[in-house]
Amino acid sequence: MSPRIFSLMTEAAERLEVLLLVDNRVSGPGLRAEWGFSALLRVESGGRRYSILLDTGESGTVLLHNMRVLGVDPREPSILALSHGHYDHTGGIRALLESGSKPLVVAHPAAFEPKYAYHGGELTYIGSPVTPEWIRDRTGLLLASNTVKLAPGAYWLGEVEREGFMESHEGLYAVRGGRLVDDTVPDDTAVAVNVEGLGAVVVTGCSHSGILNIVRKAERVAGKVYAVIGGLHLAWAKPEESYSVLDRLEDWGVRKIAPAHCSGIQAACQAGEIRRGFLLEAGSGARYVFEAPRK
Repeated sequence: MSPRIFSLMTEAAERLEVLLLVDNRVSGPGLRAEWGFSALLRVESGGRRYSILLDTGESGTVLLHNMRVLGVDPREPSILALSHGHYDHTGGIRALLESGSKPLVVAHPAAFEPKYAYHGGELTYIGSPVTPEWIRDRTGLLLASNTVKLAPGAYWLGEVEREGFMESHEGLYAVRGGRLVDDTVPDDTAVAVNVEGLGAVVVTGCSHSGILNIVRKAERVAGKVYAVIGGLHLAWAKPEESYSVLDRLEDWGVRKIAPAHCSGIQAACQAGEIRRGFLLEAGSGARYVFEAPRK
């Protein structure tokens, strides 16, 4: 394993607001839930606000409904960053773009590969419902495997190096070169925002690449990680496995964690046991604000 090296970048956002638009459960009245994930990141720096949408949930119906309830204009985000290409993170793209929203879409090239899951003796398509060509006909598309700066202090991490920590891609397949192959989900990534006075806040969609690997990558890109929000893919982990992941995150200095989507109730309960204030409640409509402590 490579040594832990924190980023030497000095650029940081002054304030970050993360609003969960789609999750498996709700955190307020009038909102809807589905198996999927979407989060709006509002980054404030130098008197400006930058809006980044991470993922679009499984259906545009839930995404647009929750946007209306929460007072979010679908045209607000200037960037749609994809954590990976599975349907529960890309399923709302069509409805979003057809609503008049025209964000720049940022994704890994592998995000639009045909993707399948094998369960119960059946191979099921779980990939994106739209193609890169369909997106390009309606808005800009940036395909990259490297880290991409989205706003001051905010980074789409790009391809995550696998450093030996637990990953989650058993039973997943993709079509490459006309052949069905095991899919280690190289497109799985996250967004990290360095917040002045706190450190990096990582927002992740599903963590197929392993949340510990993602945090290590975020440390190199945006600095010491303060908080983790999103899908940890621990719902199917053994109790000792999820305990080990959560304990290591705390050992690394993570102070807040909001397990959402595929994290599972077990991981949320375990996070609540670690110490007071470590667990943040998730759900559609959950809102988190990060800014430097007032002096």
